[in-house]
Amino acid sequence: MRLWLLVVLLAGACRTSERWKPKGPRLPFHAALAPTVVEENDTSGEDGMRIAFEADEVSSILAERLEQYGFARVTQLAPAQLPSKAPEAGVARTRPRFDAAGEIQSAAPAQGWQDLALEAGADVLVSTLLVYEPVVRGRINEKFWLNLPLFLFGPLCYLVGDNTYEVEASLLAELYDVSQRRREVVEWELLRIPIQVTFAGTDLSFLRRSGGRLGSYALSLLVPVGLLARSSDHIASKVREAVLEELAHGLVRELHSRSGEIETGQNTTRPSVDAQRVRTVRQADGTLSVALPVLDPAFVARGWTLLAGTARATGEFDAQQANSSAPGEWMIEADLAAPADARYLRVAIEDGAGRVRRYTFELGPLPSSR
Repeated sequence: MRLWLLVVLLAGACRTSERWKPKGPRLPFHAALAPTVVEENDTSGEDGMRIAFEADEVSSILAERLEQYGFARVTQLAPAQLPSKAPEAGVARTRPRFDAAGEIQSAAPAQGWQDLALEAGADVLVSTLLVYEPVVRGRINEKFWLNLPLFLFGPLCYLVGDNTYEVEASLLAELYDVSQRRREVVEWELLRIPIQVTFAGTDLSFLRRSGGRLGSYALSLLVPVGLLARSSDHIASKVREAVLEELAHGLVRELHSRSGEIETGQNTTRPSVDAQRVRTVRQADGTLSVALPVLDPAFVARGWTLLAGTARATGEFDAQQANSSAPGEWMIEADLAAPADARYLRVAIEDGAGRVRRYTFELGPLPSSR
């Protein structure tokens, strides 16, 4: 009976830790992340546990998770990189736009971040806004009653998340195409509707709430642990960490769920690479063989460029060479003498109007020469 209860209670925690991990490959872009705008919305006037966030820390967490699971490559932009005479210098953020109902509509980036993204060689500029209420609200959840039988059998009950902590926090993210310089970068959004993720709360076990305080452990011999160590600075710190991780993971999930819209540039109506069907094969002699399907129903694509380290290949599209079995599609096929240390393949597609769309694909290691 004891073992069954433990399995039931802890299985949910294991599923929680796995739920955010993406199933597909990272999106084929080099993303530049502008510093996160952080807005505290303290309207409750409640006392109790409170948390606060700094823009630098939020940006660093987002950049780390996006590099791990979101994009092929990520560059974190910093306020210090802006020229001292730029309008954004010393501000490092643009305040959010609100609709008539007072809801957040946009967190458009300052124009200066586009220049830094271009200098970094990025394809996409990511702008994020975190809005939160600093009050932490805690409550005993349904696992408390399931945990009571474990209380009779010792420290197994320490592992069950029988207290829930909630914070009102949401993250808004917008993506802008920076394949080339735009007069107004905000006119080149890749998503018709911005990404928005919210914090749903976190369950903390006695082990995580107590912070190693011996007095709490002594009381746990007499009192059910769900009633102990329910409010402290240590708990506020744990909740703060959970908010950052949950929002970062939520952003990654949303990027993957909307990858088709982002990769094809549906909101920019230009030729695009079918990223899911791109093939890159490295040979032991350094040759990089590339096959890229280009989707262009209007047949306005003009030329293409491939870069892998110092290796470069270019070509032009010919409507006569279009894939007859897939209307509106070309197939780029090329071999590049890519250097051994080349980590990325950069792709640029240009249309007849001179508009460019860029992609970045991470390359695998050279195969063994054995």
